[in-house]
Amino acid sequence: MSEIANSAETASETLPLLNDSPRRGRRNSNVSISTNSITSADLLPGSSNHHNHSRPLLSPDDPQVSPLNLPQIKFIRLVTVVALIINAILFVCLLVSDFIEIPGFHSRGKAYVELNLIVIALVNNLITLFQFQIPSRVERTIGYATAGLLTFDFFVVFSLLYLKQQFGLNGETILLWTIIQIAGCALFDKYVDRGKRYQEIRYTGRVETRRTIYEMFVVSIRIIVRSFLLTIVVLLSFTLWLRAYDSRIRPWGEMVPIENDQFKVHLACYGDVTNTTSRSAQPIILIESGQLTSSEEFSIWVKELHNLNKIDRYCVWDRPGYGFSDSAPSPTSVSIVAEYLLQALDRQNIHGPFTLVGHDIGGLYSRIFASRFPAMIHSVLLVDAWHEDLMLKSPLDNSGGGNNGPDRGGRRDEKFPLLGKILSMGPLHGLRLWISGILSPLGLRLHAGWLLHRHGSADRLYGRDMKYQGKNVRFRLQEQLTSSILSYNELKAVDFKDLPLSVISSSYMIENSESWGEWQRKITHLSRNLIEWVIADESNHEIWRNKKGKKQLQDLLLRLIGVLDR
Repeated sequence: MSEIANSAETASETLPLLNDSPRRGRRNSNVSISTNSITSADLLPGSSNHHNHSRPLLSPDDPQVSPLNLPQIKFIRLVTVVALIINAILFVCLLVSDFIEIPGFHSRGKAYVELNLIVIALVNNLITLFQFQIPSRVERTIGYATAGLLTFDFFVVFSLLYLKQQFGLNGETILLWTIIQIAGCALFDKYVDRGKRYQEIRYTGRVETRRTIYEMFVVSIRIIVRSFLLTIVVLLSFTLWLRAYDSRIRPWGEMVPIENDQFKVHLACYGDVTNTTSRSAQPIILIESGQLTSSEEFSIWVKELHNLNKIDRYCVWDRPGYGFSDSAPSPTSVSIVAEYLLQALDRQNIHGPFTLVGHDIGGLYSRIFASRFPAMIHSVLLVDAWHEDLMLKSPLDNSGGGNNGPDRGGRRDEKFPLLGKILSMGPLHGLRLWISGILSPLGLRLHAGWLLHRHGSADRLYGRDMKYQGKNVRFRLQEQLTSSILSYNELKAVDFKDLPLSVISSSYMIENSESWGEWQRKITHLSRNLIEWVIADESNHEIWRNKKGKKQLQDLLLRLIGVLDR
């Protein structure tokens, strides 16, 4: 490439002589120029040098003038094509890895960031190859700025242990690969510019400074696309810096490695949870949160009982993608997640007996855990929990009762999200989750939260903004993908037998949805040993947020574990 630069500089010395001649316009084929001023050292390898030979000047539009005729330019274009093919393969692998596990493509913090980076690299390659022979200094400047910002992000990831662990080797490699490509394409454009000037001096006698309308159109399109990519990278960077800022809040429990240390889940226990010998000891309250809430939020009413010395011990865990827990490899199902919980408890030497408390979809996870490991279970409390029909694509078609009779399905006029609280597991919801996941690294909702509403780190990690985090969206997509294929059949096989069971349901949900009321009634028939079914008055789906509902919920738990008389 230095030969191109040197030749351009040497040949440019002839320009004053050329400028003394009359202007001929773009097409100047009738004028001749001596090539004696261009030495053999200025010509590219493989080209011939004919001294004292005059030849006609060509039009700048002549194909022979194109820099694509130079061997070096052909080579860097080939490199760009190869990079494009590699990016296409990586894109397919990353896309598929959200549905099935591909070795080497899972990281603890997997949350669509890698996919976004590969898409950026892919678009960068495509826009570079689009009219490769037309260079642009503005494009190069945008490319350098984009690569510089990503380079700063790389050092942020590399310098923070939390982010380094979350990205893993594959995430760091993809980030570095993207930086190299964006910076490389900017440098390639510079070499194309030099090659273009060399060819113009060689064949037209001067450097062409004017652009055709088509060239201006091409450059404008490429500048717009590269500016858009820079905007995407800026948003990605802000989200990354937000994660770096939030990493100062450390989990208050244990990050327990499971699945041969592939990832870690957060398990926080309070009280003497390893005591299995004392018969007078209360069971361990084991909490499963809902679809859009973390266990940290759901457990506040249990924590209050513990602080009031009414319960002795309890444990809170975050399912993969929730709270402080890492992302899990695909595929997953309610049974697989129950196995994750068992592994975490075994690692911490916690063996029960447990009173399982499951809210919303967490009730399904509690049911699976109780049926798989009944020897460890003291009792089960389901808090406005899901019925397994909600794992189907069309759950309302499968709910009995209502105006249509017990054999004809439930109300067809109810729509999801049910009362704004229960999200469908249908394919359309899965598509929405996938799109939300792809956009989640941009952090649009997260940035709006802290900029407009002053939401803090706790909101993003386990509070109201947790559902916008990429890893949480990804896990909910994993749930949806196997809901009707695996999870529904696993739940249909659940047999509680005589396990003590208490159920509490929201009056608001039952009064406003006939299907929900029927599902709650079915849940009370899961065990032959139903202790109580309580309707929480004046309470929404999140019963513990209402003062009266919280009191009913707490009293029901205390009665279930024998602290209060029934």
